[in-house]
Amino acid sequence: MYRMIILIVGMLALWALFEFGGRSKAPIIQADIQSRTAAAIVAAGLDDVVVSADGLDVSLSGTVSDDAQVGQASDIATSVNGVHSVGSVVTVKAYFTQFCKDDTRILLTGNVSDEDARNAFPQRAQDMFRHWSVEQDLTINENSPNGFRRFMDQALIELGQLDAGCITLNNRLSNLRCMK
Repeated sequence: MYRMIILIVGMLALWALFEFGGRSKAPIIQADIQSRTAAAIVAAGLDDVVVSADGLDVSLSGTVSDDAQVGQASDIATSVNGVHSVGSVVTVKAYFTQFCKDDTRILLTGNVSDEDARNAFPQRAQDMFRHWSVEQDLTINENSPNGFRRFMDQALIELGQLDAGCITLNNRLSNLRCMK
């Protein structure tokens, strides 16, 4: 019976030691994981990728310039010693286009596929929104994906449904945000 009590007390003491040690070092370990992962990401030239850590789990967000860099960011984070899992919402910024509307104006910014699109979309916006001024800062990006112009037409139609807000397009997602 005496041995059983000593064994139970010893197990409780060991458990308390591990519990205290784990809790006191957890913030230090988390900060180390985040720091080393961020340094590896920056060393690879992925300056617009943001790293956050929750324990040994790493989350990546931000933008990169092409599809290969999306995978590269995840691979780098996975290879960091101590990282348990990697979640990524890194997107490609190369094909970004945004159409915004407020009470008085329409603003078209981002990339289009060619000169024809750069001229056509402001004109289409002006035809659709006759009572608003149309401003544009569109840049030609010949790497815009196939069918992107069709989505831009749809974005103008959807913009008409908003009182105020933005329609954001890229080759990863379509996003509707209402402005206050």
